[in-house]
Amino acid sequence: METIGSALILIGFIGSVIASIWLLIEAFGQGILWGLGIIFLPFVAFIFLIVHWDNAKRPFFLQLMSALPAILGVMLAG
Repeated sequence: METIGSALILIGFIGSVIASIWLLIEAFGQGILWGLGIIFLPFVAFIFLIVHWDNAKRPFFLQLMSALPAILGVMLAG
């Protein structure tokens, strides 16, 4: 079970990284300050999500869905 848990954690991590990069690409598409703000300031990603919901909803939901296998993997790996 530990191997399956580790694999699920890895899948969740990869999905989360992809979603983060996707959100960063969307932010730079709106303007360079949005992209730099997401990189350097902690809550700018949340503000960007609210202000630009149409562009940010898909990466946001991918990140939420990536958390599910990661949490399940942590529970299985013990």
